Amino acid sequence: MIAWLWARTVKSPNPAFSHAEVPLASTFVLSSKAGKEAYVEPVVEGDSFQFTVKMGKPPASAKGGTTAGKRAAFICLLSKSPIDYNHIRAEGKAGRMGQRLMAIVAEGVRGRIYLAPTSEQIAIAASANPEWSPEMDLPNNPRDFKTPNYGLTKFSDLFTPRQLVALTTFSDLVAEAIAKVRVDALAAGLPDDGLDLDAGGTGATAYAQALGVYLGIAVDKTTDYNSSLVAWSPTRDQAKTTFGRQALPMIWDYAEVNTLAGAAGDFGYRSQVFVAPCRPLGHNNQDTLFTLMLRLRSSARERSFQLTHRITTILAMLIYRTFSTSGCASRSAPFSLAFMQRWPYPRPKNSWPHPIATVARSKRKPSFWMA
Repeated sequence: MIAWLWARTVKSPNPAFSHAEVPLASTFVLSSKAGKEAYVEPVVEGDSFQFTVKMGKPPASAKGGTTAGKRAAFICLLSKSPIDYNHIRAEGKAGRMGQRLMAIVAEGVRGRIYLAPTSEQIAIAASANPEWSPEMDLPNNPRDFKTPNYGLTKFSDLFTPRQLVALTTFSDLVAEAIAKVRVDALAAGLPDDGLDLDAGGTGATAYAQALGVYLGIAVDKTTDYNSSLVAWSPTRDQAKTTFGRQALPMIWDYAEVNTLAGAAGDFGYRSQVFVAPCRPLGHNNQDTLFTLMLRLRSSARERSFQLTHRITTILAMLIYRTFSTSGCASRSAPFSLAFMQRWPYPRPKNSWPHPIATVARSKRKPSFWMA
């Protein structure tokens, strides 16, 4: 499975159907690629409906889903009554906003295939039980944070149970990875001076913590693809990211990606992206990003700069951005800060500004280069 595509639901405003939940779908188009078109077709049966998946060119009605224009918001699938934003906000703040599985994306022999939802898949999704969630309030900023208007007021509200399980698991594994890297580094003969990375260490402990920084950024990028604010792109047949811009808009139909599927949002791929920079840079160059970070820090100390663990984290990120052609999740850094409190290193003392978030907000690119 590549992803599960969901549509949010609210109770119908029509009194005759007020007991029924109806979908808020911005589009029913799954794929618009030539020769691979697919779309969702809702089948209404009295006061209920089912989603089916059709192959072929979507009809004109599928493009707009159940939308009714910017001001009219949506149309009730069952009664054709208008659903305005006031009704949606009231439903959300009352805790009555739900979700309905529209389609399943899987990997076929010749590319992506789309399947109709099944009761088994719905039950599996409902069985996830996260042990922890980021119960922190979202900022009171109606201009850039739209979700509180619809009852999603905490960071935890922006994730499905399966996403919370996956992201907290990856965050917890960062600590285990740091410990294992240190053991392996010692076994490989790397000396250990007993100092942490922020204390000027250059041994196995600091090396393991530096790799922990890279893994933390990999989790950060994975978080950008794993929230209920991730839309599906019919033109690319893949999930988008949470941060298409520097804001959190409300997403009505979202993609819940499989973090181990080898597609967009896959943690294994993201971690490999961050493993590559830790290898020697060039055939005749023994420097890795870790050693470059140490050299840059030493150079900075010679210029009488006082470096804390926050600045060290910025250096790690800037060096990564300098040498990596694949990019990083800079825009998602403030978002995944909710999970960073579970990481053992670096441990931010304040929720904002955070060094990675500070880099993310900066329009300037790294201007330094190591000779």
